[in-house]
Formats: sequence, C-alpha cells, structure tokens
Amino acid sequence: MVEIAAYGSLVMSGVSVLSVIYFGAVKIAKLEVKVDTLWDFQMRRAFSEAVSTGVATMNSPLQITEKAKHKLDPMKVELQQFWEENKTLPGIDIIMKLESKFGDQILKELCIPLGLSHGSCLLIALAVAKGVDTINLDEIKSGLVYH
Repeated sequence: MVEIAAYGSLVMSGVSVLSVIYFGAVKIAKLEVKVDTLWDFQMRRAFSEAVSTGVATMNSPLQITEKAKHKLDPMKVELQQFWEENKTLPGIDIIMKLESKFGDQILKELCIPLGLSHGSCLLIALAVAKGVDTINLDEIKSGLVYH
C-alpha cells in the first residue's frame, strides 16, 4: 500500500513539473512574440526617422545618404569587421548585437550630431558595416540581412 502511494505521489509530482514547464514555455513564447513585435515597430520608426530627418531617402529600399555614412568613418573598419564576423545572424539579432557592441560610439559619432533617436542610427551603422548604400526593412524582419 505504501508503494502505491509513493508511486502515485511520484506521478503527481511529474505531472506538476510538466505543467510548470509547459506553462513556462507558453509564457516565454508569448514574450518572444511581443519582443519581436516591438523590434518590428522600432525598425519601422527608424525608417521613418531616417527619411524625415534627411539622412536617407525612401526609394524602397531605404537609401542612406553619404553625409550620414561619413559620420561613421572613424569606426568604419570596426563595423565592417563586425559584419564579417556576424553576417549570418538573423536581422534583428545582428542589430541588437550591433547596438550592444557599438551603441555608445554610434550615439556619439552619429545619433547626437544628426539629432537621431529612434533607431535610424542602427540602420546607418548596419549599412556602413555591410558596405552598402541601402537597407531593406523586409530583410531585417526576415533575417536576411547578409545579402
């Protein structure tokens, strides 16, 4: 009788643990969707800011101006090296890593001098890192930034 109670208790404990794991996974998945949605929102605002402040033009894709790119000349080599080391990361991940590694420097070299604050600095830095003149929002959202 004691063995049956012990096994029953063990089974109930296992079910409880699985329930916690399941509900935890659901919460994490919901949080991930929210974070992805916020990043998509932020990147759309970045495109808008870049066009409205004149550092880029919206010719689908976003065309970065030479003036904006030249602001990052002091760190161009570092950005390009970063790109070579990270170009296979998904779009949002590479932008977050770019911000994490170079955020303070990008702020001083680009954002403050050009009066930018909504993420367009990261788009410009990404263009400099890639050595391109254009950035496509769909590529960032889909993770295909290494084209």
